[in-house]
Amino acid sequence: TRKVVWVGILFYGVNVGAGKMTTLFLSWLNTELASVSLVSVTLIFVVVGLIMFLLPPVPGVPVYLTGGIVLVEAARADWGFYGGVMFASLVCYLIKLVAIVLQQTIGYKFETSAKVKKLVGVDPPNETMTSIKAILQEDGLSMGKVMILVGGPDWPTSVLTGLLKLSYLKMLFGSLPVVFLVVPTVAAGAFQLRISEGGVWE
Repeated sequence: TRKVVWVGILFYGVNVGAGKMTTLFLSWLNTELASVSLVSVTLIFVVVGLIMFLLPPVPGVPVYLTGGIVLVEAARADWGFYGGVMFASLVCYLIKLVAIVLQQTIGYKFETSAKVKKLVGVDPPNETMTSIKAILQEDGLSMGKVMILVGGPDWPTSVLTGLLKLSYLKMLFGSLPVVFLVVPTVAAGAFQLRISEGGVWE
């Protein structure tokens, strides 16, 4: 019983801690990039964002939030605040789509790897990933499949689509609605830049 408790604590710590550490790291990155040009900031953020997405426990939301802070701050001098939000949203959206392809490729290339299957949660199977697997194996792009592709855990879901040998194009097409998650999250990060301006903005 004690062993099970410690395993639960470790699991919770890794999942929650990964999100917190990601946020702290990206906040540090924001400080370091404060005086760098927009092109350089964008290139660095794209590389770091893709690396973050390729780490199994890291969720996408902290990447989008930080994009709203880092990229909007870098772009607002030239394009204004709302232009910066649009630019940051586009960059984060493209990062997500590229990450989907890279994550799915991991599944394709390491389909026999016991470690990858364990990280995904299909061997040994857990209830959540077993359900996700069943939905992803449905024919066509059902509403349920699109909801999984958009709202499911980033790394495990996309790697699982690779393990299942699903079509890259279909998975990308089914993931396009993630824009409705990316844009508000980027905006939420960007709004942190304007807290000191009070409740009414021009």
